[in-house]
Amino acid sequence: MGGPDAGRVCLDAGARVIRARRVLAAAFWSTSHVRENIVEDVYGRITAIMQDLFDDDDIVATPELTADDVDAWDSLAHVTLMLSIEREFKVKFSAAEIASFKNVGDLAKAVTAKAQ
Repeated sequence: MGGPDAGRVCLDAGARVIRARRVLAAAFWSTSHVRENIVEDVYGRITAIMQDLFDDDDIVATPELTADDVDAWDSLAHVTLMLSIEREFKVKFSAAEIASFKNVGDLAKAVTAKAQ
């Protein structure tokens, strides 16, 4: 049932599997961590744009935030917001894309997807 080196071969193979799992886990964590930082950066920059546009330092861009939540967010402000975001992130949105955004979360996802 195997020679004198059979046990060592199994241990070596097992060690390689463990090392491979560690490498994959580290790569996944690193990618997830980078993704989290990008999302935080996007929300931070959208917050700054909104605070400036609406002249309200209390506004914080969250995924759930909608135009209904901000008194000054009317149709003209919406156009200005979209143009400001396009300029800040160096992206372009079609009219259909803009119309599809139901909240800041949708907008942030679109910015993140286009900016990469």
